[in-house]
Amino acid sequence: MSFPYRGPCCLGSAWRSIFQSIQTLRPELTPTEYSNSNLNRFNRNAAKNYRYCCSPTKMIHISTLPQDVTEEEIVAHLEEHGTIVSTKLFEMNGKKQALVLFEN
Repeated sequence: MSFPYRGPCCLGSAWRSIFQSIQTLRPELTPTEYSNSNLNRFNRNAAKNYRYCCSPTKMIHISTLPQDVTEEEIVAHLEEHGTIVSTKLFEMNGKKQALVLFEN
């Protein structure tokens, strides 16, 4: 059973995280090699069946933001993590979202 953790407040709502039921790694289990497997999310062949994943980029996407949030508030919360080049607020399906581009 997992219990939700209500974490720090950011932009008016608490972050939530769910802890896994398995709290420790069991060394007695043999690790599985996924480098040539169809389950490897970075393998281009896996993109046929799964959402394609790529290496981290300079841009992040933030969704389900409060309707009254401003670009200045987003910059204030994220500028400690790096130099922000630009931000863009937009609404999709009635939910406010943002794109934030970092320098590196």
